[in-house]
Amino acid sequence: MSSLYNVFMKSASFADREFIIMGDMRLTFGQAFQRGNHFARGLRHKYGIKEKARVALVMETGPEWAVVFMAFCFAGATPVVIAADAEERVMVNALESANCELAVADLPSAGKIRSYGVKLPVVIPVMYRSDIISYIGASSGFSVFNLDDDAGPDIS
Repeated sequence: MSSLYNVFMKSASFADREFIIMGDMRLTFGQAFQRGNHFARGLRHKYGIKEKARVALVMETGPEWAVVFMAFCFAGATPVVIAADAEERVMVNALESANCELAVADLPSAGKIRSYGVKLPVVIPVMYRSDIISYIGASSGFSVFNLDDDAGPDIS
């Protein structure tokens, strides 16, 4: 039986080929996997996420979304994918009924989660940290995680 993890491992042989292209941003398979591995370690060690834990992914699709989804697979977490433009009742119901331990969201979605009154730790992953994003995250109670802080070669 093949899993998404196995699919990602098979595609690791394309490490030097471009995988994600959006505007000026270009990531090879290797770079994306390194960032996914880094965030998977962060999920386990910094946020206490264990295998099979349900973690919400509430973001517009883009490079960060892809890296976060990979990280969930690498960490053994169960992704609960919620559309960033979901209505309040849909988002709240999904977060609560799935019993998510953590939400990973872009800044607008993180703000929605807070404004809807959901009491859940929220992490905002960024590809390149800027002082403004860090300040916004810290001042609003969100954790900001730089996906590029420690891009090591191993995939665990």
